Amino acid sequence: MVTNNRDSFGRRVLSFVVSFIIIVLLAMLLAWTYNKFKTNANNNNQNNSGDVVDNNGSNNNGSNNNGSSNNGSNNNGSSNNGSNNNGSNNNGSNNNGSNNNGSNNNGSNNNGSNGSAVVYDSKYIENINAMKAVAKSYYTVDRLPENVGDTKSLTLSEMVEKKLIFRFADKNNNYCDEETSKVVITKNSNTNYLMRVELNCGDQKDYILETIGCYDVCAYGNCKPQNETKYITYYRFKKAVETEKVKYTCPSGYTLKGSACVKTEVIDTVNATPVYSGDKVITVDAKYNSTGSYVLTADAIKTIAGYTNKCPDGYKYENGLCKKTIDATFVPGTSAYVCPEGGELVGTKCVITKAAASTIKYSCPSGYTLNGTTCTKNEEVDATKTVSYSCPSGYTLDGTKCKRTLTQDATENVKYSCPSGYTLSGTKCSKTTTIDATENVKYSCESGWTLNGTKCSKTTTIDATENVKYSCESGWTLSGTNCTKTTTIDATENVKYSCESGWTLSGTKCTKTIDATSSTSYGSWINQGTRYYQSSTKAYTGTTSKLVYGGAISGAACGSPCGNSGIWYKYTYYTRSATQVYTCPDGYSLSGTKCVTTKNATKTVTYTCPSGYTKNDKKCTKTDTKAATKTVTYTCPSGYTLSGKKCSKTDIKDATKTTTYTCPSGYTLSGKKCSKTDTKDATKTVTYTCPSGYTLSGTKCSKTESVNATETTTYKCPSGYSLSGTKCKRTLTQAATVTTIYSCEAGYTLNDTKCTRTYDATKIEGTGYYTCPTGYNLDGKKCVATATPTVIINYTYSCPSGYKQSGSGENTKCTKTVEGTKHYYCADSSYKLEGTKCTKTVNTIVSYSCPKGYTKSGTTCYKKVTTTIWATKNITTTTSYKYTWSTKKELEGWTFTGETKTVEETVPSNSSSNTDDDNDYFDK
Repeated sequence: MVTNNRDSFGRRVLSFVVSFIIIVLLAMLLAWTYNKFKTNANNNNQNNSGDVVDNNGSNNNGSNNNGSSNNGSNNNGSSNNGSNNNGSNNNGSNNNGSNNNGSNNNGSNNNGSNGSAVVYDSKYIENINAMKAVAKSYYTVDRLPENVGDTKSLTLSEMVEKKLIFRFADKNNNYCDEETSKVVITKNSNTNYLMRVELNCGDQKDYILETIGCYDVCAYGNCKPQNETKYITYYRFKKAVETEKVKYTCPSGYTLKGSACVKTEVIDTVNATPVYSGDKVITVDAKYNSTGSYVLTADAIKTIAGYTNKCPDGYKYENGLCKKTIDATFVPGTSAYVCPEGGELVGTKCVITKAAASTIKYSCPSGYTLNGTTCTKNEEVDATKTVSYSCPSGYTLDGTKCKRTLTQDATENVKYSCPSGYTLSGTKCSKTTTIDATENVKYSCESGWTLNGTKCSKTTTIDATENVKYSCESGWTLSGTNCTKTTTIDATENVKYSCESGWTLSGTKCTKTIDATSSTSYGSWINQGTRYYQSSTKAYTGTTSKLVYGGAISGAACGSPCGNSGIWYKYTYYTRSATQVYTCPDGYSLSGTKCVTTKNATKTVTYTCPSGYTKNDKKCTKTDTKAATKTVTYTCPSGYTLSGKKCSKTDIKDATKTTTYTCPSGYTLSGKKCSKTDTKDATKTVTYTCPSGYTLSGTKCSKTESVNATETTTYKCPSGYSLSGTKCKRTLTQAATVTTIYSCEAGYTLNDTKCTRTYDATKIEGTGYYTCPTGYNLDGKKCVATATPTVIINYTYSCPSGYKQSGSGENTKCTKTVEGTKHYYCADSSYKLEGTKCTKTVNTIVSYSCPKGYTKSGTTCYKKVTTTIWATKNITTTTSYKYTWSTKKELEGWTFTGETKTVEETVPSNSSSNTDDDNDYFDK
C-alpha cells in the first residue's frame, strides 16, 4: 500500500504538537517541584560545586538534543543537587529544544538534600540499562497495552525464564531480587506509553522512567497498524543435525560421578591423643605369700592389626564407597531429552559436572614443623627426679638428716626464792609496805589576779583587726579586686577535601578513570552450509563471516535452488564468534569500557572562632572582667573574743598550791609515801641445768647430733620419652593438614569440589527415558546409590615377656607364677608394693582427640583423601534432519528441499511479502 504524503505530513504535525504540549506540562511540573523545595537548596546556581552528579552510563545515542541544556555537561547550574542521572538512555529521542523534560533524571530536583548524592556503582547502572534495552525490544505493538490507562508488566524473573536476559548479580556477587525487579508499561494516550524500569539489588533500589512515542513502535498515530490480506509463498528447507551420545567410563577402583571418576581411600592413621581426668592414687592391701609360690597378673598389650570397612545393609563395599545398584525405571513417551557433550539430564536441562582442578597445600598446627606431608614437634619435659638418702653407722635417717642422741649428767643448781611481794637477800626474804601520806592543800593568786576555786583569772581588752575580703559570683575568678571569667568553646571545624591533578573528587574519595585496554578474540570458523549465486565475485573474508568460492556449476547440476538453468557459482559460508575483552592495569577496576581507581582525598582541616574569641588549637577562649564584691570583716587574735570592733580575752591560770604530807604511826615519810619493812626466811629450791646444746631430762642432759644424709639422685622418664640429662624428650609426629584449593575452567561454576555447567537438553521425538528414585544416580539403565563406609579398627592382644596368655580378644589374660619366700607382694604387676599396701597412680582417660583433618574411630585417627580424575569420554554420533519453512528463497546453513506452499495471511499494510528480512521465516 502506498501512503499518501499529505496524510503522513499531517500525522507528523499532530505528533509534534502533542509532544510539545507534553514537554510544556513537564516543564511546569519541574518548576513547581523547584519552588516547593528551594527553601532547602544550599548550592543552587553554583554549578553543583562539591555535588556528585553521576551521569555514568548515559547513552544519548542518536539523540537530537538541539538547543538542549545538556551540552555534554553534568547539568551544571541545574537544580540536580545530589541527583544521579544513572543510566539514562535517550536512544533515538527527539528532545528538540527541551531541557531533558521527561528524561530519566532519577532523583533530580532534590533541592534540600544539602548536596548529598546517591552514588550507584557501575554494575547497578549496567544491569538497569540491560533491563531497559531488553524491555524496549520485547514490547512490540502486539504486546503493548491496548487502552489508555492499561498497564502490562514483566518481572526480571520472567525475563530470565523467557531467555530474554541472563541472571545478573550486584557488585558483591549476590543475585538481584528477581521478583520485585520489573518493567511496567502504562499507556498514557493514543500517542505514547510510559515505561518504568525498577531494579532492586541489595541496598541499591531505584527506577528510571522513559516515555515511548508511537514513532518508536509503529507508523500510525493510534499505534494500531492497518492490516490487509496477502498471499505469501513459503519455501521448505532442511538441515542435518548430528546428535552425539556420550558415555563415560572409569578405571578400576574409581566411581563415576557425572564426567569425573572419584576414589576415596585412607592415606594415614595416627593414634588419637588421650585426654586425662587427672592423677588418682589407688591403694589396695598387698597379698602375703605364705607358700612357696604366687601368681602375678599383667595387662594384655593391645596392637592395631588393621581396618575393616563396614557398609549399611544392602550395600556392597567397592573402591572406598558403599554402593547399592537397582534397575532404572523406563518411562515410555512420545519425546525424550538427551544431552550432547556428556551432560547429565536434569529435567530438560543438561548438567556437566567435573572435578574442579585442585591444588593441595599442606600446613601444620602451631608449634609443629612441616616435613613433606608430616608435621613434627620436639617435646621436652622434666624427668622424674628420685632422691634417696643414707646415714653413717649409729645415725638414724629423719627426712634428709641423720641423727644420734648423746646423754650426760645434768649440773645441780640450788636456788632460793621468796613469796610474792618479798625480796631475797641471801637466804632471807623482806617486804616493804608503802602507803600514801595525808595531803593538806591551800590555794592563792598573785597581785592583779582573782582566785576562783583553784583558778586565777584576769580580763584583757584590745582593738579588733579589720579584714577586707573580695568575692565573685559562681563561675567568676577573683583577680585582685576584679572578677574575671574565661569562656572556652570548640572552634568551628572547616573540612576541605582535594585531589591531585587528573583525579576527580567524589565525597572524601578521589577517582581516576582511564580507557580500558580492548582486545578481540575470535572463535573457530564454522561451516554454515552451501550457497549458490549467479555472480563469481561474491567471495569475501570479514571479521566474523566469510564466503569461500567453490567453482562454477550448471543450474541443472545444482537443482531446484539454482532454478535448473544457466551457470551458477558455488560458495561455502562460514561464521565465527567475536568476543571483545577489556582489561585494566593493576590497581584499577573495570567499569564498562573504563578503568576506575579510587583513593582517599587529601583532607585539610581549619578552625575558626567567633568575634571576641582567641583561637588556641581547636578551642576558642575569651575573658570577661568586672569589679569584685568587697566585704569587710573584723577578726581577733587567737584567744580573744570579738565584740563590735573590740577584742577581749580572759586569762585563767592555776592558783598557787601549797601541799604538806603526814604518815601513820610505825611508817616513815619519804616524799609523798609512808613505808615500813617486814622480814622472814626465804624458800630453798634446787634446779638442774645443762650445757649449751643439751636438753634436760630429770637430772640428765642429752644432745641429738645431726649430719647430712648421703644424697643419691636418679631420673626417670614417662613411657615414650628418652632421658637427656635431667630432661625427657620425645618427637611428636602427625600428618600435615591438607588444604585443597579448587578452581574451574571458563564457563563452569564451582560447587564444593565440582565444576558444573548447565545447558538445554536436545529433544528427541518418539523415544522414552529412564528414571531413578530419590537418592540414586542414573548410570546407563542402572540406578546407583552410594554411602560412606564405617571404618572398624581390628586389634590383636599379646602378653609381656614371661607372662602366659589365656583367653582371646578383649578377654585376654596375662599371668606369671613366681617362686619365692614368705613376703608381701602385689598380684597386679602395675601396682607398686609399699609396706603391706599396693599402690598405683591412675590417670584416667576421659576422651580422645584427633588432629585437624582427621576422623576419630575409637582410639585411632584416620585421614581420607579423595582422588578425582576425568572419566574416559566415548562419543557415538547419529544424524537426523530438522525442517523449516521460510519466505526467503535462501537460508544460510539450510538446503532447499524443492517444496513450496502459498498461504493467505493478514499482515500490516505497510509490509511486503517474500522479503529478505532474516525474521521472515519460521520453523514447522
